[in-house]
Amino acid sequence: MYLSSSRLDRFNFNRTGELALKGCKNFANMDFLITGFLHLLDFLIVFCEFSLYIVFIPFTPIIRFIAKKILAKFNIRINGDKKCDIVITDWRAYAYIASHGMVGATDAWGKFGWWRPNNLDNLTHQLFLNVGLLKKFRFLEPGPFFPLYHLRWDVFNIQSKERASTFCNYAYNLGKDFFSTFLDPNLLYSIPYYARGAKNFDEAQIHKMEFHAEKLQLSPGMRVLDLGCGFGGMSRFLAEKHDVNVVGITNSSEMAAHAKEMCGHLKSVEIQEVDWRDLKEPGKFDRIIGIEIMFHVGRHNLNEFFRKLHTWLKPGGICVLQDFSVRPGQPKSMRFMQKIFPGHCILGLNEIFSISEKYFSLESYTDMTEDMAKCGPEMAQRLRKNWGNVKYDNAVFIEHEIFFGTAGYLGGTGVFTVQQMVFKKLKIPF
Repeated sequence: MYLSSSRLDRFNFNRTGELALKGCKNFANMDFLITGFLHLLDFLIVFCEFSLYIVFIPFTPIIRFIAKKILAKFNIRINGDKKCDIVITDWRAYAYIASHGMVGATDAWGKFGWWRPNNLDNLTHQLFLNVGLLKKFRFLEPGPFFPLYHLRWDVFNIQSKERASTFCNYAYNLGKDFFSTFLDPNLLYSIPYYARGAKNFDEAQIHKMEFHAEKLQLSPGMRVLDLGCGFGGMSRFLAEKHDVNVVGITNSSEMAAHAKEMCGHLKSVEIQEVDWRDLKEPGKFDRIIGIEIMFHVGRHNLNEFFRKLHTWLKPGGICVLQDFSVRPGQPKSMRFMQKIFPGHCILGLNEIFSISEKYFSLESYTDMTEDMAKCGPEMAQRLRKNWGNVKYDNAVFIEHEIFFGTAGYLGGTGVFTVQQMVFKKLKIPF
């Protein structure tokens, strides 16, 4: 199952996929006012969308007519026989998708089986052939009640320490067997690096680790902080290949346990299950590596994040960050992606650099957006190939298949970008 019984005790996912905390052990330490308001917004979103769904049902013939007209602009037919066409198996799909947006389309397929694509890759390709036209219909993500969504996810600091831990455990505590279906042997859940001629996904991940290690300018005996160490693949690589001492931190209990297992033979690697805000080691690290962690930090905590990086590093220390960014005018969070990475917030480069320049000088910048475009389809293929080896709900498969498929196109069209940034600690922060 997607959620074990113990996880169901801690989480309550409503029909829109919005996250509501339930019985969290750390609830006493949370901001009651904000948490209560978030609960209220969750309820309002569910209530409004369900009410709109009921209202739309009598108008299904009209919605079907409009849907056919819209899809025809992309050369996609309903109940057609081309690979890019879709099949509607239940009339309720029309009202449900119209009232729930992209999340509704995902649930109507994965949970209810009310529609299906003839071929997801072909459908996605056909939609993104005309990005300009697609942008006109971006109201479908997050849906008709997007003001409530943006108030829910973007206005408040939802990445507080307690909530960040809850989000992380939801996103990453699905088990090693699940992640093994689409990741490399090192279980690196991040964009690989193809620019050095990698022949496949696994090789590109090795090249990514080598690339980051070069930028870190490592020497034997250095102390390195692996910030958001995941399953421990990068920590192990740095310790084994570069003879450095590594402290890897994550606030995912599942990842921490596996990282300790992966690096258990290395005395030079220490794995801690701790939030980055609670790490108390000022001036103890020569280098810091952080791969795709900032989109878990959020814009409200970005200044504290870079201040912490500056505090942890020794004088002249180097920090290498690989992360996503979003172009101006694009949403910083996508409602559909909250199913995969709840609480995420993708920052703009202007936001990142306006904060980082107070603490660091930018030494180098490498665009990895093309790597994102390449790896998305490859991860989707691996997921399809290996899905029969694990036992999870089919809805989980469909959610991740859509996520990997669209991620490649979002990178290819430049809506989202990925970059490696190398920072050097300033002597005196501004």
